[in-house]
Amino acid sequence: MGASFDDVVRDHERYLGWFAWAQAALGRDLDASHAAAEAGYEAEAGGATRSVAEVAARGAGTKPVALDPASIALAEWAYWAQTRFGTSPADGLRAARQGLAVLDSSHNLDTAIASVETDMAARRSTGRPVVAPSSIAPSPAPSPALSSPPQAAMPLWRRTWVIVAGAILVTAIFTAAITAGVMSSSSSNSYSPDKPVTPPAMVVAQTADGNANITLTGFPPDTNVYVLVDNVVVETIRTDQSGSAQTSVPLAYGGHQIGACLDFQGVSCPATDFETRNP
Repeated sequence: MGASFDDVVRDHERYLGWFAWAQAALGRDLDASHAAAEAGYEAEAGGATRSVAEVAARGAGTKPVALDPASIALAEWAYWAQTRFGTSPADGLRAARQGLAVLDSSHNLDTAIASVETDMAARRSTGRPVVAPSSIAPSPAPSPALSSPPQAAMPLWRRTWVIVAGAILVTAIFTAAITAGVMSSSSSNSYSPDKPVTPPAMVVAQTADGNANITLTGFPPDTNVYVLVDNVVVETIRTDQSGSAQTSVPLAYGGHQIGACLDFQGVSCPATDFETRNP
């Protein structure tokens, strides 16, 4: 028998491969992707052929059985690094460990993400390899019938970040309100100290060529916002000093959940909308 998740030593690179396969091949939500990856990993570790292991993965349930939160977090961060920067699995895991370490020490998701982005940029500038063979692609949008799991069903690390990410949002908006008095003297587009803070809002307008024009207002100023379509990040934009931003994303036929989120996992999404594009 091979190593399994019940053992102390885990082959995280092998599990990452299964998780990436589940995301790309099955188009399921995060929990179901982990369930499929866990089943495939266990079957292969037990001596099954790849094809038999894939059958086991496809027949998995909606939630993992014995996968610990640390392995879940590591795989999701590593997969994000792979799809975002085109890294190898090994570099994706290295980036994941760095991001999670910074997250643990700073309790700030943007800081953790920025640390990984800075490291990747530094590696490129010094000629160190970060690009992997094109064996992994961003995962396709899950079916509109799939939705984010309820809070009670979320893995522990994601449930915890509902609280932390919410605190980040409140702090950022509160800071924006305090800073408004200073900024208003130098910019006509800034907040006025006499005006209440505008709640985050998103307006989506479909175009004839199949795009969705997205306008954000009331978000924290000078902050990265992740645009998710059916739980998949399709665009990252940065708000201006007034907390506004605009972008356009392609929209396939059918119904789609669109979210403007402060994290790429879709934990804290101050504004969401459901749009249907008809043929």
